[in-house]
Amino acid sequence: TLNPCRLLNPIAWTVCDQGVLTGSWGLVAGWILPVSIVAALFGVLTLPSLGEWSAFAALSTASAAQKGLILLIVSVAIGLTLSTMSTPLYRILEGYAIWPAKWQRGRIKHHRSRRQGLRNAVTRNQNDSHSSAVFNALALEKFNRYPDDDGQVAPTMLGNAIRRFEYYSLDRYKLDSQICWYHLRAAAPEAMGKEIDNARSGADFFVCLLYMLLLLSLSTIAAMFTPSPDWPRLGIATALGGVGAVGSYYAAVKATDAWSSAVKAMVDIGRIPLAKSLGLRIPAKLAEERDMWLRVGWLLSFAYKSESGTELDPYRQSSHTDSAHETDR
Repeated sequence: TLNPCRLLNPIAWTVCDQGVLTGSWGLVAGWILPVSIVAALFGVLTLPSLGEWSAFAALSTASAAQKGLILLIVSVAIGLTLSTMSTPLYRILEGYAIWPAKWQRGRIKHHRSRRQGLRNAVTRNQNDSHSSAVFNALALEKFNRYPDDDGQVAPTMLGNAIRRFEYYSLDRYKLDSQICWYHLRAAAPEAMGKEIDNARSGADFFVCLLYMLLLLSLSTIAAMFTPSPDWPRLGIATALGGVGAVGSYYAAVKATDAWSSAVKAMVDIGRIPLAKSLGLRIPAKLAEERDMWLRVGWLLSFAYKSESGTELDPYRQSSHTDSAHETDR
């Protein structure tokens, strides 16, 4: 069968099909592929102007096969490095890291105001019988990229788009998915975990592409100070780096829609086998289930106290109950 990696990029195909990263399609598509794309742009647009620098002289005169091999090695090395740094890279774009506190507060205030404006637009469109269903759906889509609680609003668009599904399980079930994330992944059906990885790889792709395009822009600026810069190519690289980085950010925000749906589905479905795995039973009433997950969060988050275990006892399954369930099946 034809490998999709081979269609997208020969470097990505070499990496995943030849067994270097077998089974890690999300890593290849999300981090190595965008690195290889920008590395190729660097080689075509920026490298010719850097040929007089000793550090790039050998690379600029290398054969096509040698350049291809170097491109492969560089793409894998940088892609793996960026994937291990994904958390801080995301936190910068979410507005949690590096940015000054005053800026964070100002942006949170801005996004709370924007969220309220979108809420009003959705309500206004729903009450207007002449309003287009398409515009109603678009307004609702933008509003849904914010968390349900105004107190959970983040400083940036990407931060809010991610925070909406991070907060979902706590809002609906009092289940803290940040604390129980690996528990949920282990208990949920394997297919759901793959869906989340595939959905996240879309956001990873654009986040990685954004950072790589910024690096391309910086290298292009450096190339402008060489003795004989190739201005037409450097102009194209500058435009691609700037416009592409901005476009990648907005594309990453939209790419979180599939990621959000996958995580929410895993919470809705995965909490049931999770409860069983923890030796608990789902109560008949939702209010009681919310109380149970709240106490599970306390048990997992803080040092153990005897009252923590006592409060969970009413929700625990006895061995007799388990045996009866097995017999019924």
